[in-house]
Amino acid sequence: MRKWTVILVVSFLILSFGLCYASQKKEEEAVEVTPTEPGKPLSGITLKCAFIGGANYEELYKAIPEFESETGAEVEIVFKGDGFQIDKKLKTDFAAGTVDYDVC
Repeated sequence: MRKWTVILVVSFLILSFGLCYASQKKEEEAVEVTPTEPGKPLSGITLKCAFIGGANYEELYKAIPEFESETGAEVEIVFKGDGFQIDKKLKTDFAAGTVDYDVC
C-alpha cells in the first residue's frame, strides 16, 4: 500500500509539474541539472508547490519525505489552501504572470 502511495505522489507531482510548466507564458532558458547523488535522479532540485489542503489531502502529503529521500529532490510548499483559496490563487497568479511555483 505504501509503495502505491509513493507512486501516486510521484505521478501527481510529475503530472502537475508538467501542466504548470506548459502553462507558463514566458519561456525560460533551459538549465541542465546533473544529479549530485548517484541513483537520485532529482538531487539538487527544489520543487516549489502550491497545494490544496484539507483532511483528504493531508494523508497524501505525508509521503513527501519518502519521495524526497528516494529521488533526492526537495519539496517546498509555498502555498496550501482549501479548494476556493487554491482556485483563486492559481487564477490570479497565472493571469498576473506571477507564478512562483513549479507544481500546482
